[in-house]
Amino acid sequence: MKFITLIFCTSLMILSTVGCSTNAASEQAVPIDEQVKELPVDKINAVDVTKLKQALFAAKQNKDYRLLVTSGRSISVPGVQSADYQAVLELCGKNYNSAVGDVIKSPQQRLERKKQIEFMRQYNEKMVVICQKALQSH
Repeated sequence: MKFITLIFCTSLMILSTVGCSTNAASEQAVPIDEQVKELPVDKINAVDVTKLKQALFAAKQNKDYRLLVTSGRSISVPGVQSADYQAVLELCGKNYNSAVGDVIKSPQQRLERKKQIEFMRQYNEKMVVICQKALQSH
């Protein structure tokens, strides 16, 4: 009986110590959303136009009309209305962008993800038109 009481007390002491250190650490951490709010909006919306044109040109040359989609828990197609996802993806296809998963560990990763999403939005808006024209000409 004394042995069980000793184990119980030791376990309780260990759990309470771990719980306290976790709470203290979480109180000191600044949420990622607050850190990202401080970043200038123009850094998020700035898309390299040359990179966008090169990507579209390469896709047209390879007749690869697939749209860029996120690789998170659910599919997102930036630049396309969510109600149109299924129809557009059946028409053009999808290409997962592994750079935009749904796990974000730092404000820098959040900023990079927002830049990637903006690039994908502009790419997809142009690619939908290219895809539709290519399929109509066949």
